[in-house]
Amino acid sequence: MERILHIETATDICSVCLAEEGKVTAIRETGEERSHASILTVFIEELLNENSLKTGDLDAIAVSMGPGSFTGLRIGVTVAKGLCYGASLPLISVPTLESMCNGFLKENNSYEANDLFVPMIDARRMEVYAAVFDSKGKTLKETSAIVVDTGSFADFLAEHNLYFFGTGAGKLTNTITHTNALF
Repeated sequence: MERILHIETATDICSVCLAEEGKVTAIRETGEERSHASILTVFIEELLNENSLKTGDLDAIAVSMGPGSFTGLRIGVTVAKGLCYGASLPLISVPTLESMCNGFLKENNSYEANDLFVPMIDARRMEVYAAVFDSKGKTLKETSAIVVDTGSFADFLAEHNLYFFGTGAGKLTNTITHTNALF
């Protein structure tokens, strides 16, 4: 049985889940700000204990590789690397925006094949980390830091509906008013 521990610390949400054969079997998460350093290892220990597992019983550890909070990512990657090193486990890095897009596509099915998807993470001020994906999850625009203005994503908006979501999407609601911009 394949068991993977997943760690997500790229945003204000700190979450850990255990997946067996690709299905989530246990999860812990909190939205308490600045709690990653104090709660991450507690969550991991709780999940392993309640499932009668030790780190060595895992097949791998997956961790968000960003973009996102610099401090949050450092905490998550450091813990993941330490656990992998100690138990001789493979480390799987997961692109944050790609993961967000896959989750959105899985949870929503009211979009058209031609629609595009823009997961975003707040990068402070009027800047976001964003990428553009098609309805199959294929990357059309690589992850980059974008200063949001009225022309942002204009090349895509002319021909496609764009679904904006994530912690940075709120910055666009008053800036991008094109009818193809969906929030």
